[in-house]
Amino acid sequence: MAMAYVKMFVDWADIISPLDDAERGRLFTAILEYARTGFAPELAGNERFLFPSFKAQMDRDAASYEEVSRTRSEQGRKGGYAKAAKRQNLAAQPGKTAQEKEEEKEEEKEKEKEKERLSQSGPPRAASREPKDEERAARPPAPEDDEIVTDPARIRGFIEELRRELGAPGRGPAYPW
Repeated sequence: MAMAYVKMFVDWADIISPLDDAERGRLFTAILEYARTGFAPELAGNERFLFPSFKAQMDRDAASYEEVSRTRSEQGRKGGYAKAAKRQNLAAQPGKTAQEKEEEKEEEKEKEKEKERLSQSGPPRAASREPKDEERAARPPAPEDDEIVTDPARIRGFIEELRRELGAPGRGPAYPW
């Protein structure tokens, strides 16, 4: 067995509470000895009644750990094989010629120039449209000139109305400012 550590559970404190300190010490020593050697020591006191349940839990934990370790090892091996195969495939493919690289650079420069030209001309104006009847019915009432609006629903409604009228990023025309 030879485990490097012992997994102990907090509820074991409730289980060993009827034992006195000497019995707890012998039980703890027996648990450590079993984890190190894999052999159950001979116990004479009341701890001999509790040790089999602790031993069974330790065996289940060790088996679970071995299963997880084996699975991870297999998955790691598969991942290593996949990486090696990918490296071989990339090495087998011919690289781009200097002319192809130059053409790609030229295309990128053209795209940058186009972006710059569009950004200097400014965003297009949003087309105004009249809201539909359903939108008017769902629209919260407009605040009065001197009214302070604190209702989050009305604020969201106002913002959504502005977005519909002016356009929002990713949803049509850009903001005019």
